[in-house]
Amino acid sequence: ITVVPDPEGVMAEMARVVKPGGQVILVNHFAHDSGVRAAIEQFAARRSRALGWRPDFPISRVMQRPELELLDRSTMGLFDNFTMLRFRRNDMPLQGTAPSMVGGDNALEMSAGFNKLR
Repeated sequence: ITVVPDPEGVMAEMARVVKPGGQVILVNHFAHDSGVRAAIEQFAARRSRALGWRPDFPISRVMQRPELELLDRSTMGLFDNFTMLRFRRNDMPLQGTAPSMVGGDNALEMSAGFNKLR
């Protein structure tokens, strides 16, 4: 999610394509608020923008969809450097998107450079 030009748009699209009750699983690196890791991320961000990476990407940018209820948040990977967020699409009307035409039991997974609809 940190490498796409419009992360908020991607989150809106995930909310749109997952039916109510369906789940979205997002695994990504998100910036730390303070401490040594935050300083390293800020340093790395200045040098990695040309590659499209954003190590200083705040988690708040993916938490703004009222249609997606956060079920679980856990850290994973080397030094707990990645965060897994598990959302459930609630019955709330979508904000700023067209009604979904997608049915079935869908979970949209996005993780470190690949997308998979299952």
